[in-house]
Amino acid sequence: RNKNSSSLCDSILYLPTIGDYVFVGLLQLVNKETTPKLQHVLIAMLAMYVVIVILWLPIFVLSMVLGESGVYIASVCSIVWLGRSIIRMIAFPGASTRVMADIQGEFAKHSMRCLEAASEELQELNQLVTATNGVQYALEVSWKRVCMYRRRVIVVLLQVIHTLLQDGTPIFGCDQNYGNNPLVGEDLGCIPPHVVDDAKGLRQILSRILAALNKIEPHVKMCIAFNDSSRYSSSRAYQKFLSERIDSRVEEAAAELSRASMDLRDLLPSLHPDARSNSNGNDDDNQSRMSNLEAMQASVSSIIPFLDPPLYSSPFSLDVMRCCILSRYRGSKQFWVNRVNGGKIDCLLLPADSDVQKVKKRKKVVIYCNPNAGICEATSGVDFFGGNVGESDNECLDESTSWTDFYLKMGIDVVLFNYAGYGRSSGNSRWRPGCLRRSRLGRIIDAVFFAFQPSPDTLKMDTLAVTSHIKTSTFNYVDVIIHGESIGGMAAAGCASILSSRGGHDKPSLLICDRTFCNLEAVAQRLVGGWTANAIRIFAPFWNMDVAGDYLSVSCPKIIASDAADVIIAYASSLVSGIAVSMELNKRVTRHACWIRHIPHEYRMAEWEDISIADYKKKNTSLVHLRPPTWPADRHISLSQAFYFAYATRRIGKLATRAKRGILVPEGMLSNSINAGEGFEVMKDEEGRDEESCHVSMALSYKENVSTLVGLWHFLARCDGLCGCPLGFAVKRGLDDTVTWLCNSVVFGGQQLVKSALKRSPVVGDSYQVNVQVCDFGDEKPSAENSNEPVSIPEVMRMLDKAFDEFCKDGVEGIIVSLLKDDIRCVRKTLQYVMDRLSSQPSVESSLKHIHLAQHDVSGQNSQAGCLLNLRCGHNSMFSEDERDSLKALIYEAHQDLS
Repeated sequence: RNKNSSSLCDSILYLPTIGDYVFVGLLQLVNKETTPKLQHVLIAMLAMYVVIVILWLPIFVLSMVLGESGVYIASVCSIVWLGRSIIRMIAFPGASTRVMADIQGEFAKHSMRCLEAASEELQELNQLVTATNGVQYALEVSWKRVCMYRRRVIVVLLQVIHTLLQDGTPIFGCDQNYGNNPLVGEDLGCIPPHVVDDAKGLRQILSRILAALNKIEPHVKMCIAFNDSSRYSSSRAYQKFLSERIDSRVEEAAAELSRASMDLRDLLPSLHPDARSNSNGNDDDNQSRMSNLEAMQASVSSIIPFLDPPLYSSPFSLDVMRCCILSRYRGSKQFWVNRVNGGKIDCLLLPADSDVQKVKKRKKVVIYCNPNAGICEATSGVDFFGGNVGESDNECLDESTSWTDFYLKMGIDVVLFNYAGYGRSSGNSRWRPGCLRRSRLGRIIDAVFFAFQPSPDTLKMDTLAVTSHIKTSTFNYVDVIIHGESIGGMAAAGCASILSSRGGHDKPSLLICDRTFCNLEAVAQRLVGGWTANAIRIFAPFWNMDVAGDYLSVSCPKIIASDAADVIIAYASSLVSGIAVSMELNKRVTRHACWIRHIPHEYRMAEWEDISIADYKKKNTSLVHLRPPTWPADRHISLSQAFYFAYATRRIGKLATRAKRGILVPEGMLSNSINAGEGFEVMKDEEGRDEESCHVSMALSYKENVSTLVGLWHFLARCDGLCGCPLGFAVKRGLDDTVTWLCNSVVFGGQQLVKSALKRSPVVGDSYQVNVQVCDFGDEKPSAENSNEPVSIPEVMRMLDKAFDEFCKDGVEGIIVSLLKDDIRCVRKTLQYVMDRLSSQPSVESSLKHIHLAQHDVSGQNSQAGCLLNLRCGHNSMFSEDERDSLKALIYEAHQDLS
């Protein structure tokens, strides 16, 4: 109606916009009338526009069906599903086909190396058999090596491949007994169809080798017998004997052996799993000549194998690997266990030697729960020379390489199994359309949306199903030991908790949690960042990952094995730390036990101002009652007292490091050129404390003994809390780790103290009266030659008193004592509290009950911490000899009929 407003609207509508110039710009781009830089800008704008349209179009179409609210809900669900998938992929890498392919690849490489070595030995034997001027006794040595390869490698692979081919073809050597265990199982597997021809070719060559060896064997044994009967005869007589005994049949068999070994050597390269993928030429040269589009296609192609891995292109598959294990262990067999919610679990039973079984009074078995990226086929190693089918029976077992041999040598049967989603084990059979698996895109959709995905609860229920199955009448095991390593500790603790709640005969006889964690969130926080704990809770809210809670609810004898220097599971997120923190600070509440704690505001402010907490307490009246703990007034350490000790220790380390670097100034502040919070020098150099390291700034008075401060921190950093970790190691990681160290010391330190006291004066019978002395804490005077050895708490306290006297000599308090007086007093009183508490009679009795598994209270105190076994072997390595002996002693004590 208003002409002015109408004209204004028309003018606004006719204003040019960016969209009006897009078409013109594209025309200029086509006509190449612009500069190259502008062309690149226009191409980038066009690409962004296309990407936005591609992302927006499905959302627009979806909004037409679901509406705006439905799109928002679908977006949130997609984000949660994507985050949950990423967490599951990181938490359970063993369920990935990529990991299984890597394990199969390692087995294939090892098998090919063994076959190649066998081929070389066969060639050497052939030369010695056909030579008329052979070296005396060389044939005997070569024959022993050939017999080893024949029995351990050639016969095993021949019988395994022939069994898995299932074609009924009569093959020489498959029906003969060479001392290996016959393959027994409900479902041993098969050879994949795409590698059947390779498997048949390998089987034929191995059969030819066995036939030739059988023909040569009488001649070789005759030559060896001649050597035994004529041990002192000359080599000329031996050569004459060879020339008389070699006939046409021996020469023909030797020629066939040579041809077969050469064919084996020529066949091996084609059996490598990467042989077919590498036959396309030089990928590096082609990649250097790729265009941008081809490079993008190559990047997408590198991701697709993770979602839809190609078929394994070698006959050395997991089925062959599994059957090789069954062939190496006497009496072993494969069986299936049905899951409660659908699916089956693939299991292997490896019984101990029959001679050892006669000594045992009751049948015992170990349920071994695999670590994160482990499957049962790799638990016993990927070689052919282990097992107990050798001529010397259990002497062939090498307990330093696998837990299987360790337990079998003790006379305990072993059950290995794969969690659902690992190996051949399958989960619940949900609706899975078969048409999807006909194409690559369909297989990717099936693997992402329909395939079974493991979770913490499925791991626990799988272990429970296997444990319940072997206690049935079919196996009739009485004592069941559950051993869980790494993430297997979560499965073992969860299963043992359920069985303990049932009581009676269902309760396991021993639980071993080996280098496992308190909860998965705490591990993620130390490896990735503090935000990951809440992210895991958001994306996987129903996952029960409280390993410490399950462990404390178990009422059977328990063992915790932990390595403080573990690089995968940090010291503060280990199961040992979770139990200690929950029992000491959280009133046995394990939820969020090892999450990174929020440092109180007063400690952060005191560190920012670079003052002691006592000086900051004068400014803040709410901290007036802050004091170190005292025994027996304080039965437990409070969180504020633990942080007080952690901050005081950290401050001593900071000032000692500054003094050693010569940058300590009178006010306790750092020079502007060096940051105060950059690390600590925990240990002393091997060459000792030189003049330069003890250099003091000119601002210090001559009365200040900086070397005493440096020596004090050197002793304090090596303080042995009897929990497997020195104090300086925890201080360097922060206040949170120091609080954890203090909790571990008061909860588990008493066990090491009692062990030392028992070595000095063993108790008689079931008496709990143990006389603990100061010397039981460790060496009173540590050797000066090794500057990194642990220092006992009494020796550290003596050094604290000596340092305090040095700082205050002549009655004059210098700069250092004015800075550290309250901190040294706090550390001194806290360590005194630890000594008094660990030496008290209640602590001694509790520690004795924990380390004496035979005297375990069967009435079931749900809060027992278990027996701690400190390790120095890392996360993935097998125990050292001393650590294995310690574990053996604990197992023998829990099962006295074994010893």
